[in-house]
Amino acid sequence: MLILDRESLKVNLINCVKELGILPDEGVRFRIIPIVEEGKNLSSTDDFMRLNILNQKNLNDRLFEIEKVVKLISGPQSTFPIWIDVELIESEVTHSLIELRTSLRFRKPSLLQNQETEHPPFRAIKN
Repeated sequence: MLILDRESLKVNLINCVKELGILPDEGVRFRIIPIVEEGKNLSSTDDFMRLNILNQKNLNDRLFEIEKVVKLISGPQSTFPIWIDVELIESEVTHSLIELRTSLRFRKPSLLQNQETEHPPFRAIKN
């Protein structure tokens, strides 16, 4: 059974970022982009996260450090987005920008997708 908490989620994100060839240091920033999945039902937890946490007002194309990302994508009662696609958008000597396209469906760890990556729910998108 998969045990996942905020610290494990952070480790999984770091491992996924490394898979993209980036060392997750102080110069790495993340942009969170919630994805509405057509035809998928949302639970009350999903609606809470969509309306109160992962809304346009909070995200507004802002860039976040890893600690803030982990807090934003951690739902109540140890729920997390069912999947998150991770893509390197920009890499310079002083900084890197990584885009996180995230599902708005929050589930318990055992139901998360991308288990085969060994860092669920993250999946590295390589160009």
